[in-house]
Amino acid sequence: MQTPEHPFSWKALIRILTMGILVILASRASGAFVIILIAIVMAVSLHPMAKLLTKKTGMPFLASIFLVMIIILVPFVFLGFSFIPSFIEQFPDLVKVISSIISNLTFLPPSLANFNLSQFLEANYGSLLASTQTIAMFFFNLLTVVIMTIYFIYEYDQLTELLLNRFPSHKKAKLKTLLQEIADVMGKYIRGHLVISFICGIVNYIGFTLIGIPFALPLAILCGILDLLPIVGQSIGAIPVLIIGFSISPMKGILVLILNIAYQQLENAFIAPIIYKKVLKLYPSIIMVSVIIGGSLFGILGAFLALPVAAVIPVVMKYNDN
Repeated sequence: MQTPEHPFSWKALIRILTMGILVILASRASGAFVIILIAIVMAVSLHPMAKLLTKKTGMPFLASIFLVMIIILVPFVFLGFSFIPSFIEQFPDLVKVISSIISNLTFLPPSLANFNLSQFLEANYGSLLASTQTIAMFFFNLLTVVIMTIYFIYEYDQLTELLLNRFPSHKKAKLKTLLQEIADVMGKYIRGHLVISFICGIVNYIGFTLIGIPFALPLAILCGILDLLPIVGQSIGAIPVLIIGFSISPMKGILVLILNIAYQQLENAFIAPIIYKKVLKLYPSIIMVSVIIGGSLFGILGAFLALPVAAVIPVVMKYNDN
């Protein structure tokens, strides 16, 4: 029996090599893709607000974009100017107070009771410096997202038309409707997420004020901003508040911990499901499953995008059925 011939194909080899190179470049540029994706999601969400502002006030569209971005960035700016300089100035005293509290806790084993936080920070200066560089890179990426978001909003119609021109004319109408529905879902998700973060900031501000935590307003804003990060945001936001609370007294630290746990349960069980069900038409069970799957597969970004993706799927399926 004669073995069938498989002639060598240079075209097939070139396609394989090209695909391999693209995969390698995509893996190396994953950080850039994440930044672009976040900017696209933000632009799709904020574009209707800028359009509405221009329609209602008559101001130029670019001015409306800047005004919308300023409103979004106000909490970040306030946090930076009101809290961070004071916190850095008082950080050495805070370290001494925490070290004193640790040494006076009788229930801790000797190895922990004798732990010197100041010496630890001095010994790990290199790691702290690396962390500072990481924080600086975070703010640089944040600035990049802001600039790209402004550009995408301003060029939204042109970019949409450019995308539509890649398809046959008889499909443009349906595809334009699909993109509009996807943009509507993304916008509702981001606006709902911002409402949840606003509620988080308000609840924490009231709680911190009642407990007697200094810097209650900027710390509450920090918690609200970090609440934008799914799964881990609330826990990260609680860390500086817990440190300050325990540095004042163990009771205040425990009260902050109780507040954080209680609000996490309230948000996860009631606030978030109610808002997302209203804006995304998703049931709480689907919300929980989507976030878990997205977070387990792609981390924080996956959890952040899981809900709009879950809400977009029925829209895409409806488009395919038609």
